Amino acid sequence: MKNQLIISLLIFSVGFSQKEYDINHVLEKKGVYIKKFSDEEVNGSVYQMFGDIKMDLGYIKNGKKEGLWTWWFENGEKKNEGTFKDGKENGLHKWWYENGHKSEERTYKNGKKEGLWTKWYDNGQKGIEGTYKDGLEFGLWTYFYENGQKQIEGIYTDWEKVGKWTYYNEDGSIKEVKEYPFPN
Repeated sequence: MKNQLIISLLIFSVGFSQKEYDINHVLEKKGVYIKKFSDEEVNGSVYQMFGDIKMDLGYIKNGKKEGLWTWWFENGEKKNEGTFKDGKENGLHKWWYENGHKSEERTYKNGKKEGLWTKWYDNGQKGIEGTYKDGLEFGLWTYFYENGQKQIEGIYTDWEKVGKWTYYNEDGSIKEVKEYPFPN
C-alpha cells in the first residue's frame, strides 16, 4: 500500500511538473511562442545553453512571455532584462554592453514605450535622454556627444519637433538654434 502511494505521488508530480524549453526549440509566430515543428503553444520556463552552462531566460504562459525575462551574453554578463505581462513589455527594461556598462533603460506600459528613456555609450557617458508618451517621443529630449557634451536639445510633441531646438558643437558651443512650429 505504501509503495502504491509513493508511485501515485511520483506519477502525479511528474504530470504537473513545469516544462522547460531550450530557446532554440521555440519559435515566435504572430506574438505567440510555439514549439518548433509543431503548433503547440509553449507553457513553461525557457533557457539557453552556453556550452555546458544552462542560463534561465524566463517563463512563457499560454504561448506568451510572462514575468521577468533575462538575456545573457556568452561571457555570463547580463545582456538585457525586463518584465512582461501577457506577452507585452511592462515596466522597466534594461540593456547592458558586453563590458558590463549600462546601455539603455526604457519603461513600457502594455507594450508601448512610456516614461523616461536613457541610452549610454559603451564608455559609460550618457548618449540620449528623453520621455515617451503612448509610444511616441514627448517633451524635452537631449542628445549627447560621446565626450559628454550636449549635441542637440529640444522638445517633441507626438514625435514632432516643436519650439526651440539647440544644436551644439562637440566642445559645447552653440552651432545653431532652430524654431519649429507648434501644431495647430
